Amino acid sequence: MFEDGAPPTHFLLQTISTTSIFGLPIDEQGPQSQQNQIRIYRCAREIDQLNVLCRRDLLDISLTLTEAAGAIVDSSKNIEWMNLFNELQMQHQVVATKTKILHGACGRKVIEKQRLIEFVESLRSKLNYFDELENVQTTLKGSGGNKAAVSEGVEASII
Repeated sequence: MFEDGAPPTHFLLQTISTTSIFGLPIDEQGPQSQQNQIRIYRCAREIDQLNVLCRRDLLDISLTLTEAAGAIVDSSKNIEWMNLFNELQMQHQVVATKTKILHGACGRKVIEKQRLIEFVESLRSKLNYFDELENVQTTLKGSGGNKAAVSEGVEASII
């Protein structure tokens, strides 16, 4: 009907000037009718101003509520993000703990490997010693007891 829901002031004034009060046209009501008409005009103007103020207040309240709703939505999104962030931190802590455990285990394995390498080298030197003894024994058997051949074989195996 009307653009913003309220009739404009000039419409109210037209309506007031053409309507009747208590069944009598305004023009036929006598001298008091002018005072009544002025009062009605003033009331209509005040009603119009109050409507404008109410609309402004409603618009302000609506904007405030919209902003508050947006803030609530944002805070709920922030809560969701914080929950995700906390979950990621917990998962990071689990990974960090497992990584620390793995580093410790790897360090122990490196030490164990180093000990095994040293043990293998020790075994090789002992095996070389026994191999040399076998060579000496074979040389002794092959030379028929000749000590000179044995001493040459031992010298050769030492060198």
